[in-house]
Amino acid sequence: MANKLVLGMVVGAAVGAGISLLNKETREKTARQVTNVKTDIQYYMNTKGEVKENVGGKLSTVKGLVANIMENKEYYLEKISELKSLTPAVTAMLADTKQSFANEEQLEAEEKLKTDSVIHL
Repeated sequence: MANKLVLGMVVGAAVGAGISLLNKETREKTARQVTNVKTDIQYYMNTKGEVKENVGGKLSTVKGLVANIMENKEYYLEKISELKSLTPAVTAMLADTKQSFANEEQLEAEEKLKTDSVIHL
């Protein structure tokens, strides 16, 4: 049963690929992609040393970052803890400020109504 499933998937994929290649634009794009992959493979095969150096450099950079983070782990955890404790206080302060502005706007609106309702002679 599994063999028939795999065979059916392979045949379906092949038929789908064949049908999609009937489109000229798809054929040209596929050809360009195959050429690009081929060129990339040739480049990497010819510059194994350079690729190995680049990967080694990136790896050492990542190792340095990890080491730096591990060295300063306690500092980061302390700052995160401080932020967690400050967040409710800042939220409360913002709510108070918002309420104060709302109250002030309401008082200004009421004052404007009083002055507007006075009859001017």
